[in-house]
Amino acid sequence: MSTIHRITPSNPPQFPCWLLCKVYPNPFELSNCVHYHWEHIEEDRWAGELPRLVAEGRMCIPYWSPDSPSPPADEPDAPKPDGVALIAAERARQISEEGWTPEHDDDHDKNEMAIAADCYALPHGKHRREEIRYIEMDAARGCADPAIPYRVKTRTPCRWPWDPEWWRPTPKNRIRELVKAGALIAAEIDRLQRKDSNEHR
Repeated sequence: MSTIHRITPSNPPQFPCWLLCKVYPNPFELSNCVHYHWEHIEEDRWAGELPRLVAEGRMCIPYWSPDSPSPPADEPDAPKPDGVALIAAERARQISEEGWTPEHDDDHDKNEMAIAADCYALPHGKHRREEIRYIEMDAARGCADPAIPYRVKTRTPCRWPWDPEWWRPTPKNRIRELVKAGALIAAEIDRLQRKDSNEHR
């Protein structure tokens, strides 16, 4: 299994290596045009073209790996990353992009992460009981008073522990939901281990 590293000032990529490229074809439409791919990079390209794309807001490169974590495009039958690798990458993404650091997770001391993982792990349908919740949005365009927010109705699992805007199911991608569940379980295990260590000091 490939080892995936987060790129930080103290942990730069070691070339040649594979970089996870998060690409925005149009920087003004980030939510609709984002796609990810692993790409093999030599050091001369890292020093030339890629910094320009990052500076222009067209690319983000959060992780690197010494080996290819995913099959090349010309090998469609090559084995895909296993569940452990997908969960590890998702957990790293949660930390780097969402800001769900260990310090942040320690505040969720009422089993919220385990409950949230359960919501994602349960299949759709009768096993996932939902309720109507509302999200407060910024003022709608064309409102007489633009300072007045408006409410959006959403369907959220009854046991979802956080605000409904954080519930992000992918009904057409069951694996993605299970990966999220696994990453949340990993975060909860880490939290409990830190708690146990602090209590026994």
